[in-house]
Amino acid sequence: MKVQPPDLIILDFDGCLYPGISKVRIAIDLTLTLAIKPNHPTDRSFLPHLGLTALELMFMRLYQKIDSRITNGTLVKQYQKRLGYLPSSYVETASRNLILKLYPGALETLVFLCRRGSCGVISLALDSVLFALDTTLRSRYACSLAFYYGNPLSQFEWEWSNGPVVSGWEKREFMLREIEKRKSKIPLVIGNDVEDIPMAILAKEMGGLSIGFNPTRSAKSYFDINLYDNNWYQLGSILRGFASLGNA
Repeated sequence: MKVQPPDLIILDFDGCLYPGISKVRIAIDLTLTLAIKPNHPTDRSFLPHLGLTALELMFMRLYQKIDSRITNGTLVKQYQKRLGYLPSSYVETASRNLILKLYPGALETLVFLCRRGSCGVISLALDSVLFALDTTLRSRYACSLAFYYGNPLSQFEWEWSNGPVVSGWEKREFMLREIEKRKSKIPLVIGNDVEDIPMAILAKEMGGLSIGFNPTRSAKSYFDINLYDNNWYQLGSILRGFASLGNA
């Protein structure tokens, strides 16, 4: 009897593929870029506001560890409110640079998963970050994400955004959309925060599986498996094992 492997894999970005909150990292990088080498000298006028935003986000991220009411969705809304006015070229460059800082082993595992079948990202990360990830997969590895849902930075990006994704319930709705579209029966979810709980529950209801990668205290009990590591090597090995189940 063959055991069926997952036919749809859904990943979060912040805290799963990337070690931290990508928006905080981008805010810091943008602050440094504007201070050291702006595209135009007048762009330094953005610096005071941006620097305060970066500090605010870092503080909120630290406080998030002791107050579960401050979710990643809270950070998203604050981010869009404060940084939506920046020239898009800065954000696009920072997004491309961020893809170089994924967890060790994450990109290689993602390439493997994308080449085998339906694998996508549903995240509160910026659309520009997920677009940069997909572009990297396409240009360097000749594969791509089957889908991705993220957040536009400004109102001008809403027309082409697949999101917005500002809570776990939006994540669940987009997951359902892909399940119906691809006729998936055995989904696998990889997340780490409270916003991933609705997807983890949905996967369990369908007889699928959920993995918490460095999960938060408030979310870990909802995942079937919890892993704590500073790289993707063990998780990658597990996912490769799942992918080979159909040949067992």
